[in-house]
Amino acid sequence: MRDSNTPPLISTDEMTMRQRNSRTCRRRKLGTEQLEDRRMLATFVVTTNADFVEGSLRNAIELANDSPGVDEIHFALPPEELKIAPDFELPWLTDSVVIDGTTQPGFSVRPLVELSGENISMNSAGLYIASDDSIVRGLVINNFVNAGVFVGEVSGAVIQSNIIGADPSGSVARPNSAGVSLYGSSNAIVGGGEPALGNLISGNDGYGVIVLGSNATNNRIHGNIIGANSEGTTALANASSGVLLDDGAWGNYVGTDFDNVLDEAEGNVLSGNSMHGVLVRNAPSNFIAGNFIGTDIEGLLSVGNTGHGIWVEQASQNVIGGASPFERNVISGNGKAGIQMRGAILNHVAGNYIGVDVSGADLLGNDEYGVFLRDESNMNIIGTDGDGVNDAAERNVISGNRYAGIFNLDSHQNIFAGNYIGVDSTGSSRAANNVGVRLNSGSTQILVGTNADGVSDDLERNIISGNVRNGLEIDGSDSNQAAGNWIGLGVDGTAVPNRHSGVWIYNGSTANLIGGTSSSQRNVIAGNSFSGVSINAPGNSILGNYIGTSADGMQATGNGREAVLIYDGANGNRVGDGTPEGRNIISGGASDGVHIRNADGNLIIGNSLGLAADESTPLDNSGPAIRLDDASRNTIGGLSAEEFNWFYSAAESAIVVTGQSQDNSLLGMTVQSTHAAPIDLADDGVSANDSGDVDDGPNGLQNFPEILAAVSSAGVTRVTGRVSSTPYSEVDVDLYFAAEESADSLSFVDRARSVRTGPDGIGAWSIELPESDGSFRAFANQQGVGFSEFSPAVSATGVLEVSVASTQIKEQDGELSASVRRAGTDLEEAIVVSLSSTDPARVRVPTQVTIPAGHQSADFPVVLVGDTVAQPTLDVAIVAESPGGSGAAVLTVLRSDVWHNDWVPLDVNDDSSIAPNDILVIINALNSGLDGDLSSQTPRDDGRFFDTNADGFLSPIDALLIINHLNRQASGEGEHTASLNEHSADAFDLTWIEDRKKSLRGRTV
Repeated sequence: MRDSNTPPLISTDEMTMRQRNSRTCRRRKLGTEQLEDRRMLATFVVTTNADFVEGSLRNAIELANDSPGVDEIHFALPPEELKIAPDFELPWLTDSVVIDGTTQPGFSVRPLVELSGENISMNSAGLYIASDDSIVRGLVINNFVNAGVFVGEVSGAVIQSNIIGADPSGSVARPNSAGVSLYGSSNAIVGGGEPALGNLISGNDGYGVIVLGSNATNNRIHGNIIGANSEGTTALANASSGVLLDDGAWGNYVGTDFDNVLDEAEGNVLSGNSMHGVLVRNAPSNFIAGNFIGTDIEGLLSVGNTGHGIWVEQASQNVIGGASPFERNVISGNGKAGIQMRGAILNHVAGNYIGVDVSGADLLGNDEYGVFLRDESNMNIIGTDGDGVNDAAERNVISGNRYAGIFNLDSHQNIFAGNYIGVDSTGSSRAANNVGVRLNSGSTQILVGTNADGVSDDLERNIISGNVRNGLEIDGSDSNQAAGNWIGLGVDGTAVPNRHSGVWIYNGSTANLIGGTSSSQRNVIAGNSFSGVSINAPGNSILGNYIGTSADGMQATGNGREAVLIYDGANGNRVGDGTPEGRNIISGGASDGVHIRNADGNLIIGNSLGLAADESTPLDNSGPAIRLDDASRNTIGGLSAEEFNWFYSAAESAIVVTGQSQDNSLLGMTVQSTHAAPIDLADDGVSANDSGDVDDGPNGLQNFPEILAAVSSAGVTRVTGRVSSTPYSEVDVDLYFAAEESADSLSFVDRARSVRTGPDGIGAWSIELPESDGSFRAFANQQGVGFSEFSPAVSATGVLEVSVASTQIKEQDGELSASVRRAGTDLEEAIVVSLSSTDPARVRVPTQVTIPAGHQSADFPVVLVGDTVAQPTLDVAIVAESPGGSGAAVLTVLRSDVWHNDWVPLDVNDDSSIAPNDILVIINALNSGLDGDLSSQTPRDDGRFFDTNADGFLSPIDALLIINHLNRQASGEGEHTASLNEHSADAFDLTWIEDRKKSLRGRTV
């Protein structure tokens, strides 16, 4: 597809016809054998600017065409006749010829001989090269309707030391339609590596240089000024782009040709053009290297192209830049992007300065993006290719640009590796883009950083620092990865802050991974002015990073606010993965470690918060390690040691929960040091328990479990306590050990089995473990409510032990014996022991018992209270207290009504869910004759509760209640199994039934 600015092309047939119609066209003599190796080459001299006369340029071209071999045309024009303005199109160069304007007497640096098309109105080029190995040198060529020089499908043309499109001063436009057109030509040289050989190709009405067609290959365009004046200081615009590579042109070189010969002088100045510096369109495998694109000839000032520095469209496998300083393009000062790719694949951009000057230190930003990949520009590499060869030298400096350093729009599988983005070429000083890297609008599978293949992984690190806004933005884009980068630090490890967040993920972006599970994938995200990582989108993962620390993880280089902020509907994100490799170090910050605000269902697991990378040296965040604010159903920690979060938080509580936060789960953790309230609900200090747990607030201000006794004896420590919560609820208790020397340094001990509370909301628990010194603290998790604060610390003693004849009893058992035993006290003195029960409505004990002098223990009765009220199985603690310490034992009182499940009325088979199996149990019972008045039936104790409506009768209504409930669940949520978490006094009023989470009951670490 040809741009509208492309000059009209001339076919070979038309070329022949024009030659035949020329008034001076001569036929080549036929029938004479050419003996080129035996003759002397001819030199023809142009002595007049007149046309159609002997000594004219036309005459010289005709003579050269008729003289086989490489002839030369020299010039000896009178000073007043230096402009040649023919009346008609000149003959095409059909035999090899050297047209050398440098032979004109007085030639020094600039051409003197001017070839002007001002008298020709037809579609004519200045010179048509239709022969191999022809050279045009030292001319001013302007005012032609077609190209200044048109090269057909020939090889080896050389165009050097010319001014094409301007006046002889090189400062005033005298436009050709295009400067130089290489139409299917190969091996041409436009310019050269020596300063005197370069062309000035500026001021033309179209492109400066056109390279067109699939036969156009191995052409070299170097050492030219294209789009600026002869001094290379101001624009002398070509009306389109400086260089066009189009229509399958391949293997061409714009700038340095990588042959290590004069590479340092082969770069072009491609600046000041009205469109782009270079346009590569449907042209593969070309090389653009060593140029100044958008700058002056020194690479210090802006002489910007109005459009992009380089535009690559529908083109593949092109190389922009290279691994040596001579191959570096300086692509700066342009009116749009430094480099734009559109529908371009498998291109490589390496070793360039994009947005800074030639020194790499001073800003010379492009007015839009540094690199802009859009519209299915896929599988491109910006930076190092990580192949182990010259990877460090392939680094781009992409800094100082008005918008993003790299902007990826609706493009996929690109790699951005080893670049300096937002800092200068030293990697340590700020040279800000507005944003470092932005992935936008459906970009997927972009890798920002290392591929962690073990080859040059450290050289694949991007430094993304110093930018005005965020270092990395992921906007409406999924399944991308940022790995192994330093975001907010310079290459020397000092802070070079991005002025907002290090990473911002938003606008529905999901399944993105920041970091990874190998050390080479670790991002260091530190020193940023706002958050380290800010997430306003669902389902992303933050793994294995250092956030807020130095590069070695041992010093604080804090972000200015939260290390990680998850907010405003950002649900289902994951920070850590419960493996050592996925553990984030989130430390050293000026605010919270992880702040979840108005976001639900996130997982914070297996991280170190407030600790250095050695996981023992304090590196405190100034705020809580984790803050939940108006956040619900989030999970902190896990059940295995690797899933624990490790906290150090001296100034604040480790975990603070505020606002309308509900149903958050706190699992295993290690708190190395904190102040008196490791967990703070409502951020107001320790919240007192209340009867029935009826208050409102974060996590329902869940009551903390009380430790009633911690008794060590005979190599065993038994910790017993009670839970005070809502009636008929299920609560998990986690027990933590605190060493004597630091009662607030807590390590996980065990999880009590789930505790069911009775009608008064009371339940009891007990944990037995190897004998331990020190003290214990506990907190509770309740499904649907959340976790509590920690209980006060209770030290283990060996003073009193309570034992009972049986730990499992039934209400109808009536009474059993128990004893209290003292240890570590003087047997010569009697002691009075106070006794109590955590559920006196079901289990009663004397208020006190005396252990007589000389005796080790005393017996006392335990009375089971019988009644006709249906009650579930419950744990009840018997507590013994004396001035020297306390002890306790837990009794399990089995359910007293085999017909009705008072805790979950519709759960017939007592499996904590309501399912069709419950209906089947009732149907089978009805079929077996177990129906009617249940009071007349023999009591059963087989774990089934047939009487769902508690009316004392078994009938089809009991099954119908379950059927109706399941039908509502199926129509509302597409499920046929439901679980419950509340008790109802009225079995017919089922509006209270909600889906119930699977309980953690029975799980152990």
